[in-house]
Amino acid sequence: DAIHYVTSRMLVDRKDLFICSKVWNTDHSAKRVREACMASLRALKVDYLDLYLIHWPVTGNVGDTVQPPIRETWEAMESLVR
Repeated sequence: DAIHYVTSRMLVDRKDLFICSKVWNTDHSAKRVREACMASLRALKVDYLDLYLIHWPVTGNVGDTVQPPIRETWEAMESLVR
């Protein structure tokens, strides 16, 4: 709410802010990355992020391999870039 407050009242220009968020471990699959990003945008009340990170390089799924693979998550995140 603070970001929305200062930008909507033109107290701070959005271009002067660097806003970062992250995809959570439970949202690593390609089909969940976009919706997770959109949820972050809605929660922050902004139109874009300057940086979107992988929260942790594991998914929380137990096993010998990371499932879904980090590459799948990364490629889904790259597809968000305009």
